[in-house]
Amino acid sequence: MKNIILIISSMMFFLTINTKIHGQEDLKNAYNAFVEENYSNAISLCKADKNKFPFKNILRDNLCTHAQRCFVLYTKNDCASLEKIKTIRVNSYKLTIHPQTDKKIEAFCKNVKPEYKRYLFDNLDLRNTIPETGIRQNIIINTNSLLSEFNRAYFNGNKINIDAENVTPKAKANLLSLWQSSRFYITDSLERIPKHAKITNTGWEIRNIPVFFEKGGTSEIVIEYTKDGKISNITEILPKHLFKPENITEKRSHPLNDSIQFDMIKRFLEDFRSAYCNKDIDFIESVFSEYALIIVGKELIINNKRHYTQTRKDKKTYITDLKKAFDKNQYVNVWFDDVKILRDKKDHNVYGITIRQRWFSSSYNDMGWLFLKIDFNEAVPQVWVRTWQPLSTPEDVVYGLSNFL
Repeated sequence: MKNIILIISSMMFFLTINTKIHGQEDLKNAYNAFVEENYSNAISLCKADKNKFPFKNILRDNLCTHAQRCFVLYTKNDCASLEKIKTIRVNSYKLTIHPQTDKKIEAFCKNVKPEYKRYLFDNLDLRNTIPETGIRQNIIINTNSLLSEFNRAYFNGNKINIDAENVTPKAKANLLSLWQSSRFYITDSLERIPKHAKITNTGWEIRNIPVFFEKGGTSEIVIEYTKDGKISNITEILPKHLFKPENITEKRSHPLNDSIQFDMIKRFLEDFRSAYCNKDIDFIESVFSEYALIIVGKELIINNKRHYTQTRKDKKTYITDLKKAFDKNQYVNVWFDDVKILRDKKDHNVYGITIRQRWFSSSYNDMGWLFLKIDFNEAVPQVWVRTWQPLSTPEDVVYGLSNFL
């Protein structure tokens, strides 16, 4: 842990130069993730940078090593070491530690049960968006009960108990799967919690609820409800910055400037990603076309060198193999970054989406470029093409919509 002084002081000076010379945006983001206590992201971003720039980089290697040590301390609840790191960083560099990190360390070190906000919503919060009193009260009661249970179980180190009266059977299964992948709690940033609900085709939803994942850091979730206010699903949502129009629409794309189109694509990608994290094989099977072209890839380390295999599969084989992978792994976490969207010029309801995907599971990890060709003409969007390539693939060779017209 003594390396932390060298890491941070050196990083501050050399990082900008390295980024400009080598285009190492991943390394810059890894440093930012490390400062924000998001060690798992720092590790994966360091590895992504190494895939792009395999040359020796002491700063990157030191950062990755230290982030890995810190991540282990988090998972082991080693409060003494965490407190030492916090003290060094605060005293030497006057860095601001996120509130949830302070709270977590304090809880571990003092062996106390921190008081959590039991009632996050009240009648006034949702009155303007849910006029029906009965539905509004159901949503308030069910939401407060569930969020309070997350915090209680997290800080007390207990199993999570979900009241069947508050959630649907499918929602309960998804919640338990999400909790198994990574325990989490609702942060105290109550001012960031939206004070309104949005009506959907199946009921209601409340988005952008801030949470802290033990194996992922800060994030946000969306809670979905039936028309009568029962919780029907809870999903970790993708960061807002991934869907800024100026960042995600390729220049050669047919114009994509309708907020409804963005919401449609964003919601599908969130559901698609969550299905893998929740091992929801039924959803995955429903969105793949019977005639889908599917190319899967795998990273192999042979004699300390990376090698990649790619295999073409039909839908039936892909789903069968995916079931086996889900059964084999205790948890599966999938992250999306660098979303790029290309809209078909002939059929405006067909989109090509390129994503940098990070796959974490109990038995296998990798990062690569995921490409999806999705048809939104159907009631249930259909994936016609799904491909994977390693991050080292040159940009002009990464699959896109033009490859599958």
